[in-house]
Amino acid sequence: MEERGGSLPQHYAVSMIRQVATAFALQDAHPVALQPPGSPNRSVYRCVIESETGAFILEQVAAELVPRKREIAAALSRLSEAGLCGVLVPHQGANGDLVVRVGQTWWMATRHVPSDPLPRPEWAHDGVRGEALAQWLLQLREATGNWHWRPSRIFRLELWLAELVTQLRRRDPTVLARVRAPLRLAQEVLLQESNLPTAWAHGDLHPLNVLWQGQAVRAVIDWEFTGPKAELYDLANLIGCAGIEDPAALTGGLVCALTRWLHLRGILAEASWRALPAYVLALRFAWLAEWLRSDDGEMIELECDYLELLLASQMTLSSAWAG
Repeated sequence: MEERGGSLPQHYAVSMIRQVATAFALQDAHPVALQPPGSPNRSVYRCVIESETGAFILEQVAAELVPRKREIAAALSRLSEAGLCGVLVPHQGANGDLVVRVGQTWWMATRHVPSDPLPRPEWAHDGVRGEALAQWLLQLREATGNWHWRPSRIFRLELWLAELVTQLRRRDPTVLARVRAPLRLAQEVLLQESNLPTAWAHGDLHPLNVLWQGQAVRAVIDWEFTGPKAELYDLANLIGCAGIEDPAALTGGLVCALTRWLHLRGILAEASWRALPAYVLALRFAWLAEWLRSDDGEMIELECDYLELLLASQMTLSSAWAG
């Protein structure tokens, strides 16, 4: 195989794909020239195929990620059974498994759902999409309201951030110095993270991980980070992604519709609302880590600027999101 997210060598791609498709009982399958939605960096290889049963995305999974992929598949099945709209449950293999071994490789199959392109940067000011995302978040909360988990399973951004600071101190001291002031606020709010209510989160919710039908949510993809987290996690990520698209969007149509709708439905505790502006800032450090991993100098610089903007705007954002 080539690098993660790459393409199979041409001389055996078709035969290999047919073999994998057969393992999922997808007959007469052949690759088609469609780009699968979502991030290509979360699988070794993926492609869209057409079969007698319809179009599917085949995804090769790294062997060490198979247990986690099975956990995600089980969660998606449970969410679908609970009635959450937009959940694409992985297709069962011929052996009944959701993650299937073919030779020395592991694969998953998910139905391919056509969607409308997300208009950029206009989406960041679209109040209709903001309300659609708020409604979906409410449905996620309702679908998982009776789920239980061990406290040790809850993802704590506070612990992750401490690890990032250690890495920055050793590898990127210049970046650490640049973000010192935003980091202090992030550490301050995250000291209280364990006191915030928790809920089951998508874990990477933003409009590019939504398959849209017009301005309505058709499906939500890329569940790699799903699990129990602070209840404001998905909301904070959504807002942060709108603001990096266009800083004016932090108080624009999408974010205001999103926060207003969630206030009306009362699904977040007051403590979560109070922490939200600082938590949005804290969560951007996860994106900074992504740019550091990919050595993307332009995005590192942009993210540092964005952190400084979020720090300077805390009072303004608190007022704008007060409902």
